[in-house]
Order: sequence, then C-alpha cells, then structure tokens
Amino acid sequence: MEDWLGSLIYATKWVVFIPFVVGLIRWRQLHISQKLIFGLTVVAILAELSSLILSRTIGNNLVVLHIFVLLEFILLTLAFSRGYRNYISRNGELLIISGFGLICILNVIFFQGLFEYSSNTRTLEAIFLIAMAMGFFVLSLKRLDIKDLNSHPMFWVSAGVLLYFTANLLLFIYSNYVGKLGQSSEIGALTFKEIWAIHGILNTILYLFYTRAILCHWKESQ
Repeated sequence: MEDWLGSLIYATKWVVFIPFVVGLIRWRQLHISQKLIFGLTVVAILAELSSLILSRTIGNNLVVLHIFVLLEFILLTLAFSRGYRNYISRNGELLIISGFGLICILNVIFFQGLFEYSSNTRTLEAIFLIAMAMGFFVLSLKRLDIKDLNSHPMFWVSAGVLLYFTANLLLFIYSNYVGKLGQSSEIGALTFKEIWAIHGILNTILYLFYTRAILCHWKESQ
C-alpha cells in the first residue's frame, strides 16, 4: 500500500511536462497570459529537479518551496492581469506582487526559515489566488463580454486554481502538523502519504487544466 502511494505521489509530480510540451509546440500562437502559464510549468519543472537534487545531497529541499510559492504567485497574478482586460490594473498588480513578496521575506526572517515548510505564505497565496479566480468568474458573468468561455484560457486557469487551492487550503494551513504526523508512527506515515497522494491527484488536475488553457485558440477581441 505504502509503495503504491509513494509511486503515485512521485508520478503526479511530473504531469507538469504535459502543459510544458504543449506550450513548446504552440509557443508562437500563445497569448501573453498563456505564455505566463507556460512559464509557470518551466518554474515547476525546475523546482521539482532542484528539490530532487537537494533532497539527495543535503536532505532538505524546502528552500525550493519558498522560491516556488513566490514565483507561482507572481506568474498567476500577471496571467490574471494580462489575460482578462481591465481585471487588475498595472498599479494593482505591482502593489499585489510587491506586497506578497514583502510578506514572503518577512516570513523567512521572523517565522519560517528557508529550511522550514512555508505554510504561512502557501496559505496566504491560496487565499489570494482563490479570490482572483472567483473574481474572474464574477466579473465575466457581470460583464458578459466573453463570447465563448470554453475558448478563453483564463476560464480554465481560474477553474483549476479554484479547485486546487480550495481543496488544499486546509492541508496548507496544517501542513507542518501533517509533516510531524508522518514521523510519529507507521499509521501516521501512512496517513501522511494518503494525504499527499490526494494532493498529487489535485495537482495533476490543476496541470491538466493548465494544458487546456494553453490549447485554447483565443484572441484579445474574443
């Protein structure tokens, strides 16, 4: 059972290559918002490779998560800003990104160091991105300015973000507790793997939604 769960967790980490390959093939046809999502897949791949190297060399790869959370937040904020007209102003995106970056720095200095799980910023990121995704749906329904939601990349990004971060919010909040649970006993270790297997499945769904977003044939006028 544990070996099966471990294999599932490991396999779901590399689903990011699907939107990456699709993005490479369609690069010239991509809108700026789609290119930002493609950039996120590049960051995710580099993060996974860096995590693998650090875990095998120094035994702690949590510094990668601190960096990934910040870059993921920046790229998704820019995608929302550039992918839906007049959703977030340039001054607004600068304020949001700068504010979150400052929070990440303060969290590392005063609360969770580079080699601790960054549950504070991960949770805050989830709340911000859930709000952005919900804002997209509310505003698009209010404006009725998108002729075909199915062909709009930010529809798929928003749906994936809303599903992934809403479902994982409690995990992010209690992640440090879950980590300790995995070290407490055999039952705790099994529960830990089961929780992260569910996270892996949600992560797979998220990147499949990103793949669908990159596949959209969309123009600014639509």
